[in-house]
Amino acid sequence: MKKINVNQYRNIINGILFQLIWLSVIKGFTLLGLALLSVMFIHYLFYLLRDADRIVAANLLFCLKVAVVGITVDTLYTLSSFYSFPSYEHHQLGVIPSWLCMLWVGFSLTLTMSLHFIVVKERLFKILCTIFGPLSYLAAREYGAIDFSNAVLLFIAIEWLVIGAVIIYFDALRVRSLS
Repeated sequence: MKKINVNQYRNIINGILFQLIWLSVIKGFTLLGLALLSVMFIHYLFYLLRDADRIVAANLLFCLKVAVVGITVDTLYTLSSFYSFPSYEHHQLGVIPSWLCMLWVGFSLTLTMSLHFIVVKERLFKILCTIFGPLSYLAAREYGAIDFSNAVLLFIAIEWLVIGAVIIYFDALRVRSLS
């Protein structure tokens, strides 16, 4: 039987933490989600700090850019009334809930760890983003965390196709900065 190495454990923990964050915040346990996001961030930094400062900076900048793009797109969709958040009173102002921002930060932290093996397969990554991004929003709708019409699913799929391409571009910039 093949032994699991440190990087595989790191990626497994990273992926599990993101799934726990997703489930926590979608079910309304925002503080638990924030605590788990804090643990995920510390876990992320723990592994990054073994590397050179420029690697840490490049990875954190990458995560920040991805989170900002995702939060911006979701804010624009909220302002456009593509979707709303039934249990969140500020969505009429175009402000997205903090739990959605936490999901974007958590997701960005998976892209250089547990999901990186897919990010580097560019075509596959864009296809999976186009499929699983909307499925994530559908699951959140089933839990009552977000509301949108079925017609909006096409826009969410396009959003995720574009975000997948942007992530690939940001990752290429990150890798180039480390060369």
